[in-house]
Amino acid sequence: MLPKKSFKKLKKKYPNVYVVLNENIVEVVSDSFEDALKVQTLMTAAKKKSRSNRKFALPDDREEPSPSSTANDVYHPGGDNSQAKSKPNLFEMETTEGLLIKVYVGSITRLSVDCIVNAANEHLMHGGGVAYTISDAAGYQFDQESTQYIKDNGPIPVGNCCVTSAGKLSYKHVIHTVGPRWGDYFDKKKCLQDLQKSVMVTFEKADELNMKSIAIPAISSGIFAVPRDMCVEQYYKATMSFSNTHSCQSLKEIHFVDRDEWMVRAIQDVFRQKQSSTSSNATPMYKEQFDALEYGKTTEEIDQFKNPLPKGYTVVTVSNTLQIKIYLGSITDIVADVIVCPQDEFFSSDNPIARGIFSLIGGHKPISGEMGHLAIVSQTLDKASPWKMIIHAAFPIYDDSHSKDPTKFGIQLNLIMRKIIEKAEVDRFTSIAIPLLIEGKKGYIAPIESLALNFKRVVEKTAKEINSSLKVIYLVLRNEEDENIYLEILREKYEITPRPVIQTKTLGSNQSFGKTLTNKPEEEETCCICMDTPTNPKRLHKCGHIFCKDCIQQCFSYKPACPNCGQIYGKMTGDQPPGTISIRKYHQSLSGFYDSKDCIILTYTFQHGRQGDEHPNPGTPYEGIQRSGYVPNNEKGRLVAKLLNVAFSRRLVFTIGRSRTTGKDGVITWNDIHHKTRMYGGPEKFGYPDPTYLDCVLEELAAKGVTPESADDPQEYKEYSKLFKW
Repeated sequence: MLPKKSFKKLKKKYPNVYVVLNENIVEVVSDSFEDALKVQTLMTAAKKKSRSNRKFALPDDREEPSPSSTANDVYHPGGDNSQAKSKPNLFEMETTEGLLIKVYVGSITRLSVDCIVNAANEHLMHGGGVAYTISDAAGYQFDQESTQYIKDNGPIPVGNCCVTSAGKLSYKHVIHTVGPRWGDYFDKKKCLQDLQKSVMVTFEKADELNMKSIAIPAISSGIFAVPRDMCVEQYYKATMSFSNTHSCQSLKEIHFVDRDEWMVRAIQDVFRQKQSSTSSNATPMYKEQFDALEYGKTTEEIDQFKNPLPKGYTVVTVSNTLQIKIYLGSITDIVADVIVCPQDEFFSSDNPIARGIFSLIGGHKPISGEMGHLAIVSQTLDKASPWKMIIHAAFPIYDDSHSKDPTKFGIQLNLIMRKIIEKAEVDRFTSIAIPLLIEGKKGYIAPIESLALNFKRVVEKTAKEINSSLKVIYLVLRNEEDENIYLEILREKYEITPRPVIQTKTLGSNQSFGKTLTNKPEEEETCCICMDTPTNPKRLHKCGHIFCKDCIQQCFSYKPACPNCGQIYGKMTGDQPPGTISIRKYHQSLSGFYDSKDCIILTYTFQHGRQGDEHPNPGTPYEGIQRSGYVPNNEKGRLVAKLLNVAFSRRLVFTIGRSRTTGKDGVITWNDIHHKTRMYGGPEKFGYPDPTYLDCVLEELAAKGVTPESADDPQEYKEYSKLFKW
């Protein structure tokens, strides 16, 4: 039996679940199957657990609940949130027309709004990302309605939307909008215009349907590859344009909701900066206080949370295409393409900034070795990291010789800063974060004025570059005194927009903040697997969630994904029954792909068999099937064929369950990786031409952890290798 303390936590976390003891039988009753399953799993795990030997119990029903519907992700704006796990940085603002904007981290499937937006593709194939999350929660009828819409009306053009019901979800409508793909546009300005339109039409449609509130996830920022900082600018423009032109006749609230904390922060930042005259609210930064201790920040940095620095940016407009955004605080708060990490001549990563950066990117080990002064080394990061690249730079050390010859120090500083900017330019990045560098030797401290002057010179040169890719340089300083020195030098030539005044809701005085630093927030004290205080706690390096070491290790042996948010770690495997795959060429091209004279056919074969222990009804027979899929024999088509081979090897392409086509249970069916099963007929008949299909299926594969980077085992694509050399 669970301890009384654990029962209270379960009751608080799952208020719609009731546990009834009937003689020797424990009944779990709820109107939500997924919540009941979670409680059953947690109770079983707690029963088997002891401090010395914990066990991770699998649910009796092997169908895993969707990560998107995890109760921890629930946030009910305007309601009682005592039962929801608090999320950092809740942001609210109201436009002059009375439109309320909210930005926060959460799951879009469980919100208190009238309707939601789906980040869809042209054919409403809900195979990956937020589209899959919504489809999975909405159910079979929702998928059928989407398919029927495309059959009746054809593909949805970029920048347009359509409306369906929400299936099993509680919303009145789902508005499907199609955002642009960055790679499809030679004219990037047109791409951004289409993105703004694709967001704007959802607000207009919700207003037309007399909806009072709408929730929208990030559009075009994932597999569609529009740069994040450009995305958030268009979200802001669409919101303000709607507010200005529609006077909020029906729609009163817009919620920007995403599971990616970095994206949420980026959206908040752009609204804060551009609405400097508008009052806004934010929740206390308990998570940042806790992270300050975890990441080994200096006492001075931690004290910033007791006496918080001003939030937001002071903006220096250098040209029509380049801005400097000055931020006071830690550089790891900044969301940018590139982050600069200061190093000594041995690249030892032994400073607070380096330790903070590497604590956030986990598996990426700091580089080391004698490089010498003025050297720079770039380090590319994976998609799960908050930045795309780190530029390690051995900055000059201000010492006795430099104090006697400051000009030499200025020349060296200017040289290495130009190297950094040039590296970011060569790789075509749009934003970079640079810290203040004042390191000295034997008590010498670099003069701030010299740093500011040389920074200005480098910026001037960058602004003159005709084809410069950089749009934003984030300059991270310690305090307002340092900022004033920089602004005094920059003000001579450039326009300055002061940092907005942000009104912040707090829970108590500065003393309560100080107490929080020595006590982890309540939500961090509980391992959500065993519902107890973590023993030998382990923080997952990608998402930051904390668990008991034994609990998470046994959880990962079942599925390598965070049980709290669904972030994938390692390789996922599915429950596909035993079968074979063959790959061959067919000497006929597919309509729409004129860069290849033939195509590739993947054929999957399954014999009759019985369901295994991992399937819904172990021992029940199923019928054998044979299915084929077609891809063009061009570069992207070959990549898709290779990754489909990998997915098949990991048992991810098929599953046993309900067929979305026939509605029949207990059959071998596609597992949300869509295939073109015909060469002709167009998307409505699962055929070609369909210019977006390859991108869509790559997105679906990535959602299951199958990416080019993860395809590192030749045994997983040996059938493909028989046909092609990779």
